[in-house]
Amino acid sequence: MKKDEQANVLLSLKNLYRLFTVKDYPVYSTGILGEKSKKGLTLVRFWDEYLLYEWKGTRHGKMIFRKDGSQNRYHSEFCNRKESFPLYHIYIEEVLEGLNTETFGSQVLIFEKFLKEKNYNHSVFVQKLRKFLGMVMESDPWLSQECGEKLIFWIDYIEKKQKDFSQSFGDAWLFTLLSLHAMAGPEISGAKMKLVRNREDLKPEYIWSCIYQESGETRQSFLTLRNCELFRKSVKASHFFGREEELYDLKEMFFNSGKYLISGIGGIGKTELMRQLVSWMEQEEVKCRIAAVQYEENLAASFSRSFLNLTGESVEERFHESIYHLSEEHQEKTVLFLDNMNHTEEEDPYLSELKDLPCTIFVTSRQKHLDGFTTFGIKAPQKSALSLIFRDNYNKILSREEKDRLSRLLEKEIFQHPLTLKLLGKAGTYYFGNWDYLEEELQNNWNDVAEESGLIDMYRGLYKLADIGETGSQLARMFALLPYQEIDRNFTVMFFQGFLKKNETLGEALGRLVKFGWLEDTGNGYRMHPVIAESLCTKDFSEAEFQPFWERAQKCFFPKQASKDEDPRMEEIAWLVFQGISRVQGAVSGQLVALAAEAARYLELPVPMCGKIQKLEKRCAQISNETKFMVACLTETKPEQNEEYIELFREQLKKRTLSSEWMLFAISDFCNRLEQSSNYECYREICDLIFQQKDNIDYKIGYALLQTNMQMLKLNVKKAEMWAERGILMCVQWGHSQRILDFLYPKAECHMFFQEKEKLADCLEKIEQIQQIQRKRQGESEYAIWQLRGQLAAMDQNMEEAAYCMEQATDRCKMYCGEKNQMYSALSEELARMYNAAGRREESLACHLAVRNQLLKNGYREGSLLLMVDNNMSVVYLDLGKPEEAIPYLTEALELTKENGLVGSAVAEPTWNLARVYRALGDEEKEDIYLKAAVEGFRECYPPEHPKRIAAEQRLKERQGE
Repeated sequence: MKKDEQANVLLSLKNLYRLFTVKDYPVYSTGILGEKSKKGLTLVRFWDEYLLYEWKGTRHGKMIFRKDGSQNRYHSEFCNRKESFPLYHIYIEEVLEGLNTETFGSQVLIFEKFLKEKNYNHSVFVQKLRKFLGMVMESDPWLSQECGEKLIFWIDYIEKKQKDFSQSFGDAWLFTLLSLHAMAGPEISGAKMKLVRNREDLKPEYIWSCIYQESGETRQSFLTLRNCELFRKSVKASHFFGREEELYDLKEMFFNSGKYLISGIGGIGKTELMRQLVSWMEQEEVKCRIAAVQYEENLAASFSRSFLNLTGESVEERFHESIYHLSEEHQEKTVLFLDNMNHTEEEDPYLSELKDLPCTIFVTSRQKHLDGFTTFGIKAPQKSALSLIFRDNYNKILSREEKDRLSRLLEKEIFQHPLTLKLLGKAGTYYFGNWDYLEEELQNNWNDVAEESGLIDMYRGLYKLADIGETGSQLARMFALLPYQEIDRNFTVMFFQGFLKKNETLGEALGRLVKFGWLEDTGNGYRMHPVIAESLCTKDFSEAEFQPFWERAQKCFFPKQASKDEDPRMEEIAWLVFQGISRVQGAVSGQLVALAAEAARYLELPVPMCGKIQKLEKRCAQISNETKFMVACLTETKPEQNEEYIELFREQLKKRTLSSEWMLFAISDFCNRLEQSSNYECYREICDLIFQQKDNIDYKIGYALLQTNMQMLKLNVKKAEMWAERGILMCVQWGHSQRILDFLYPKAECHMFFQEKEKLADCLEKIEQIQQIQRKRQGESEYAIWQLRGQLAAMDQNMEEAAYCMEQATDRCKMYCGEKNQMYSALSEELARMYNAAGRREESLACHLAVRNQLLKNGYREGSLLLMVDNNMSVVYLDLGKPEEAIPYLTEALELTKENGLVGSAVAEPTWNLARVYRALGDEEKEDIYLKAAVEGFRECYPPEHPKRIAAEQRLKERQGE
């Protein structure tokens, strides 16, 4: 928080909103809300959605919270608590006139629902609230000492009374009380507000008993953000014509459970039907867990952008975490709504995950089939309902002649379409005067057979007739370029001004599109129906057509920029920019490719999604080496096999023409790729070039991390430990404490390898301490910490506890990474070892085989994991008294060491187990050969006190003594 802000902290609606959304307001903290929970929130949207309707709906409240027409000066002045605002006294009088137990309690329930949905942090809320009120008491000129002390009294009171009601209720009660005071302006310390602070019928216990307990718990809990199309306000039942039977069918489907594809052509009413179903569930307080997702790009990206409280860092991790939450056993029914799914399973392989989920699923789509789903087709409503749809949007009373004409038109298939009738009704005055011409034009464009394409062709004809002007056409095309979602007003102001001509205003231009039905004004912004958007694609989207948009977008990306976790608004901008660029066709410039790369890096998009940038690059005639390198960093999965990429890397490390953020991203990405490669020479060269950047500490730390990982993969564990310790020392000396965790994890692995209990315990303690503060790599830390706990339990010979800890680790890894991930295989392999050590041989063998089959299915023979599985399986067979069955696996393990150039313990371990096998089989000659080799290997890589080295050396003495 800036110093000038600290000196002027007011109790205002804006500052109450900032408590939730700004980490360092009024003091730095981890945040009351997680970053994903803040997505889509704005000051205007927050108070519009979560302030009680009765308080917004008073005579003067309507003036303050008005959304239509020109910009609302009153709203800004009111939220910022400006002295110039003229309505404080009369507005708070209106609110207090209707203030009673019911209205106050209703507002508490709204705020509590918000807190629960956003999975807020209670302790941070109380901490920040205390600090905030302390600063308000020092600087707010309208807040009296008595008022401030009473508000702080209520914080203490709520904390002491937590046994009488839930934390979320108490916090929502406090927030309601503060909101009322913020709305009072200069009346905040007056007699009427003093009465509010002391009213018995507003005390938390009374509200809890009279309102909350009577209404019961909220019947729905939400797994996702509520900013998708399905959570937009549904059409009132009195205006929802002709769909009663379909809605009843959907309710039965909900109760029967199952998976349903709600199929129909665009604009037929699929999404609105789902809105009506969700609205019914809320009104009837149907108890369930709801996940509602707007389909965009692919299922993984859609889930990643929608689900609440995801802690994974990558899109892939967050997708698997979402799947995990949908699969959890829960006492309440779980239902997933997926809106506007427009890809096949071939185009989006993630869709195949849906059919295996145990929850109820509704998918809306224009497609007619989805594997594992029952298709429920949506047809046009009856003629009488279609007539009402038009009349409801026409806003004028039809004459008898006009009703007859409309009735005749509705006999034709061309007009038996709800969206078309809404569109015609919106601009009915304009179109109705040209009805004969309109009918002729649309009939000429309609294709009875093609259905979807015929509809789009018809809309193209309608578009040509609309008098929206050149600017309107450009803005309409701009909306068609962007994804199907609400585009808020702030975004249009930031990015669409460049399309205006002299003396034109953005509000008027967009208002004209709304008038003709091409856009819908949602209050907070605008949206364009996907069918309308497709109809505007009469010609390809070229880069030049949207140049004013690109120019403004380029200014959003700059060095030292706040991350998407710290700036959710910028994350949304980057997403819209990337999606817009990905739809451009034809030749493109190097600047547009670079802009797409900047947006993709900022969003941390997975490699498959970045493939669109590669396609852009191929359509670019002139592209700089810097942009080529940016694209390669985002798209290369095996960079060591791409000589051009390596050459570009060398060039950038020498020239350093890209920003330090890009180079650190490249180094980090290169480090991650190392885990899946055995081309160590290539990595050694890049390591050396990185280390030569002597004036950049970040590069040196990156170099140390690369060396740590590389040595660990080669099973040069001593060297890996040395580099990890060196990296930690660098971080401490140069003040990069946020990167210590990167080295503590591999350091702990080294201590696990050498069975160094005290050092491992110390490492675990430090990891847990740092994790509590930084909350870094949340997903990875959860399963890593459980893994380390399991290892410590194993060192204490508490093998059942060790197995339990590893079960927790694998379960969390499955949540974040999915069953096909290599890390999940590695942890499952460790779990198999724990099962064997606990005497659970059959479980161990089954676990080993599952891991091995998954690795072979993925064609994985690089690195050391398959080798470890083979070696560990041999131990189980030895313990089962079946040594002969271990031989094929140990033979394969030694072959893998040669294939991958592995030495040290990678060779010594299977060699030692082969010696044990041949001892069990009574083949002394072969035992001696492998035993001597194992002892030599253990002496090179294990200290004298290592139990395996001791056992091998003891057996060798026995053999030589004979």
